[in-house]
Amino acid sequence: MSGINIKKLIELIVTEVINELDKRGYEITFVDNKDNENKNDSYEIDMREFKTPVLTENMLTQAGNNFSRIVIPKGTVITPGAKEFINKKRIKIIYKQI
Repeated sequence: MSGINIKKLIELIVTEVINELDKRGYEITFVDNKDNENKNDSYEIDMREFKTPVLTENMLTQAGNNFSRIVIPKGTVITPGAKEFINKKRIKIIYKQI
């Protein structure tokens, strides 16, 4: 009986999940500790009080222009206006587990 290389198995699973998310239109951003050191580049919107978080264009315009990444809860609904703003400004979305 052949042993399973756990690292290879994890790599295959992660690759399949990323491919599926990409097919569904999700932008995947990898964050490592180096990215966390430069917090001025990211803007996080607190949506803890929302039953279903919704990101609007108004929320983004109120945040100013000093960020290239936005951190939002996983599962946040992004309105068409917010999506247009994000695409126009080339903002990366980072999804945070609640």
